[in-house]
Amino acid sequence: MDRQKTVLVIDDSAMNRSILCEILCQEYTIIEAENGVQALKMLKNAKSKVDAIILDILIPGMGGYEFMECMKKDNRFAQIPVIILTEKADRASERKALENGAWDFVSKPYDAEIVKLRLKNVIARSQVSLLKELNHVMNYDPLTGVYSKNKFFSASKTLLTSNPDKQFAFLRLDIDRFKLINSFFGNVGGDKLIKYMAKHIRDFAKTTECCTFGRIDADVFGIFTPYQGKEHTIEQIEQAVSRMKALTPNYNIMLVYGVYIVTDRELPISQMCDRAALAAKTVKGHYMKNYAFYDDKMRLS
Repeated sequence: MDRQKTVLVIDDSAMNRSILCEILCQEYTIIEAENGVQALKMLKNAKSKVDAIILDILIPGMGGYEFMECMKKDNRFAQIPVIILTEKADRASERKALENGAWDFVSKPYDAEIVKLRLKNVIARSQVSLLKELNHVMNYDPLTGVYSKNKFFSASKTLLTSNPDKQFAFLRLDIDRFKLINSFFGNVGGDKLIKYMAKHIRDFAKTTECCTFGRIDADVFGIFTPYQGKEHTIEQIEQAVSRMKALTPNYNIMLVYGVYIVTDRELPISQMCDRAALAAKTVKGHYMKNYAFYDDKMRLS
């Protein structure tokens, strides 16, 4: 059973709060505040999530706009939809309210059905917005904006299934001894390097048809791409290595590639990644060579 939604009503008029409570109490749990300071305390101490706020802009002390500004600065409350109470249609005031994050308006005197409909609509919209945000967080790496590991694996599987006549390869790349780079340049420098790698992979994908890519872990990325022969793949790798060297001419950053040519199309993408990792492991620390192609002997060794 879904919990009853909670609405915070902020108005210095006890009569206005009472009217709104009477309109909404059968469908919602109502909590009340007289001003912005009290409302912020209630948000922080609320026993259950506040699903929407009905706000009178003209409240004493911390006014409505200041209250909304405080909400925007706190990630816990920034996505709660706010309905503004208005005395009359005032375009300048409505524009200012929208610029400060208001979702809708309700004019006084209150029409009970209009209040209920607008409240129901903003809560529904906020839930859709939250689902989209959660979906984005699940599917995309927050630092680089490329696919997360699970999304990359599923997209690669879809690509493989949709192109039965194409041969593919799984390229796994990472930076040899990345922890040393983080120690030397700090986390900011390490993140900058990770973003550069993601940009390089994006640029590569723009020139390649039927390609997926994503961040697998820390400095580890994957590219699932059509395979056009060993020489072509080696050329692509060498170009990427040269670009990385040009980025940091005073510090030797070593990209390491492991390549699995897809011979078993029924193999899970995660296992293709594992095989590419086995190939990469054979050249870790070997500064004369930075790529290796998987063969079954690696699995047995």
